[in-house]
Amino acid sequence: MPIQYFEVGQAGTFRATQVWQILAGLARERKTITYRQLSALMGYESGGLTGIYRGLEPVGAFCQRYNLPQLLVLVVASSTGQPGRTTERFVGEEDYYTERERVYEENWHLIVPPTEREFVEAMEHYNVFVASTDEDDDETEC
Repeated sequence: MPIQYFEVGQAGTFRATQVWQILAGLARERKTITYRQLSALMGYESGGLTGIYRGLEPVGAFCQRYNLPQLLVLVVASSTGQPGRTTERFVGEEDYYTERERVYEENWHLIVPPTEREFVEAMEHYNVFVASTDEDDDETEC
């Protein structure tokens, strides 16, 4: 099988694997990342955010389903330093800092990254809807 690359236009559940890898690495370093920084790391040259939201939601659903610390709290708005709307589905605003500490304490590198199918199943379990591709990439930052 040839090497695969993440590209704009791939399903959000596929891009969730990319989000998982980035956030797991940040957790180990006890760091956060802005939505725009994450967008750039994921290869969205225009800084568009719709695609990253579609990759974030499956990660949030997976963490919720398996009672893992919510990785999404590491992604913050540059204007406030707080997680945005996507995270609010899974973590109450008053719990961001507590949850962030839980994320930092988890050894994410011992967890086998979820497959695209596992992300889909987690989303179905929580009735989270994500469009099939991330080509529509013009949403503004939370």
